[in-house]
Amino acid sequence: MFKHELVRDAVYGGLNRNTRRALHSAVADHLRVQGQVRSGEEEVLAEHLQAAERLAESAEIRFAAALTAIGSGLPQHLPPSAE
Repeated sequence: MFKHELVRDAVYGGLNRNTRRALHSAVADHLRVQGQVRSGEEEVLAEHLQAAERLAESAEIRFAAALTAIGSGLPQHLPPSAE
């Protein structure tokens, strides 16, 4: 990720679509192989996958992260009125 939007825009401006997509794909693969995606940071991987136009994989990561987030916020036992 870029620390400033102007840096990102300058870098992206010099790359064509195919190069940008290939770089995002390589970063996503590296993150997965290295196991560098920590819980709560799945969005970084999902963003790289989306930018690489690997949309199904991006959606899977986001869906799994959403299920984890929902699950961690639910009480162990719902009150009878919630069932």
